[in-house]
Amino acid sequence: MAKFKFKLQKFLEYREWQVDRAKHEFSQAMARQLEVVHEIGQHALRFERALQGQPSDVPNRLALETYLGRLSEERRDMDTLLGILTDETNAAKERWLLAKRDFQAVEKLRDGARDEWELDQVRREQAELDEWAVTRRAA
Repeated sequence: MAKFKFKLQKFLEYREWQVDRAKHEFSQAMARQLEVVHEIGQHALRFERALQGQPSDVPNRLALETYLGRLSEERRDMDTLLGILTDETNAAKERWLLAKRDFQAVEKLRDGARDEWELDQVRREQAELDEWAVTRRAA
């Protein structure tokens, strides 16, 4: 019995490679986004600790206000960065899902071709058995 060969096997492998690459890019984008979320959490803790401080004199109070202002500015920057990373993560996820859908389409073609090939094999075997039965009966 002949072995099944899919004519678009190299194309299927290429699509699979695209899925793997897109999945890797998505996971990297998610990791960057989670890292910034973690940094924002750490930043919020620093902000809370700074608010708990009770400066006793004017210079310390001014230093605390300056520090809190800097922390607020850093938080706005982190929020902006998180928005950008969220957009990048969503775009990477979209590319991954699109690549996965394209791969599955070619995979369905392969499965259909395999089913057709198997049906053809069964028909050939049946034809050979019929031929054998006819020649046996004639003898």
